[in-house]
Amino acid sequence: MMEEDLVSLRAQLEQIERLQLTEACEPGDLYSKDTQVFLLTMGTIVLFMQCGFAMLEAGSMGSGYVINILYKNILDLSVGVVAWWSLGFGFAHGKDQGGFIGMSKFLHIGMGDCEDAYWFFQWTFAATSCTIVSGAMAGRTKMWAYLSYSFLMTAFMYPVVAHWAWSPHGWLRNSNSGAGFRDYAGSAVVHVTGGASALVGAWLVGPRPHTHASYRRGAVIPMQSNSKASKANDPSSLPLVLLGTSVLLFGFMGFNAGSVVYMDTVDDAKLASLSVVNTIISAAGGSLSVSMVIRITKHSWNLQQSCNGLLAGMVSICASANQVKPWAAIVIGIIGGFVMYAGHKLVRRLNIDDAIDAAAVHFGPGVWGIVAVNLFSFKSSVFYTGDSTDAWNNFGWGLAGILSITIWSATLSFVNFSLLRRGGWLRMDEPALENLDRHEHGKSAYGFVSWGPAGTTPAPKNPSVNIG
Repeated sequence: MMEEDLVSLRAQLEQIERLQLTEACEPGDLYSKDTQVFLLTMGTIVLFMQCGFAMLEAGSMGSGYVINILYKNILDLSVGVVAWWSLGFGFAHGKDQGGFIGMSKFLHIGMGDCEDAYWFFQWTFAATSCTIVSGAMAGRTKMWAYLSYSFLMTAFMYPVVAHWAWSPHGWLRNSNSGAGFRDYAGSAVVHVTGGASALVGAWLVGPRPHTHASYRRGAVIPMQSNSKASKANDPSSLPLVLLGTSVLLFGFMGFNAGSVVYMDTVDDAKLASLSVVNTIISAAGGSLSVSMVIRITKHSWNLQQSCNGLLAGMVSICASANQVKPWAAIVIGIIGGFVMYAGHKLVRRLNIDDAIDAAAVHFGPGVWGIVAVNLFSFKSSVFYTGDSTDAWNNFGWGLAGILSITIWSATLSFVNFSLLRRGGWLRMDEPALENLDRHEHGKSAYGFVSWGPAGTTPAPKNPSVNIG
């Protein structure tokens, strides 16, 4: 009897604690103790994706550009925190102004007592979208140009898109018909925003030296892809590429499971679990489809593109991870892999040097992810409820969201990068591009390389030479 009394007392105390917590929160922002711990845990996992991006980008770059891209990653993180704290969160999740933007909670002023965990979790999404761009423009972008873009992206460009799609009053989410734009974990909000910006940035900054195209006086001049000089930009470390991809795979589990946001009921846990299952299945589908395409067409096994396919599968499932069956997840992943590889070929044909295929991995599969949720969602979709008006209304809102987010992101990026380019602040001078690590940081990432152009000349045999 004593044990039963203790259990009853403990339950009553937990209920009182939950009521006290709820009363301490602002109306509409009710994050329980369990939800806050859940968001902090998932946010920390998503934050670890920054390590994955750093390793993936460093391994994908030539050995003369490794320190430079790592440095941009750490500054991107630092600038992004300040931008999100000062302006970004307020624009994304502050008091609604006409369905377009939020206008409160700047500098953490007016935040609810229970919103800090949500603030942190949403910041990790903004940081992910911003980091996508650094890889595409790697190897030739001035540091100040990238820092200015990082602030713009995290403080304004991404938050406005997040408000459109995820605020209860955002114009994309809150349509008069009852239908609306659906993007559970950011196929468009995070990945289309970052991918469109990455593509514009890579185009305006011009290609790296020794790539499939050369850059002379603002003009892109096609160059033979089998040029011996192009080896200067070969990946410096495929093991780092694989390790970075594996870390991103881990991070995506928190990315998609955490998008449930609340963790107060069994149903919340079920949705988080379904999200994880669908994410890993879609990732496998993306990797396998790209591997098979390259094996059939090129008669080889390409590790780097297989990693890209895996990432494309996870980008594709973000919009629908909580509302599709596992059989649909693998279909979404397989098609996402095809979309990524087609994007890779298209970007190269356009003579745009996307250093790590950021646009191909994030933009194309992100667009496909929005289409897929409206085809395969078991809640309402063309496949399940195609005879209903809501299914087709949702499909239309999906297309409207893709178009709006692409135009917004591409336009702001174009204006920003064009101004920087006109002022001479966007692209590094050509001599420095032969080895950014030596020119900008005075060191080499790998002691045995980076003495000659783009790290192609071995270090001297003299052991007394200090190579940093």
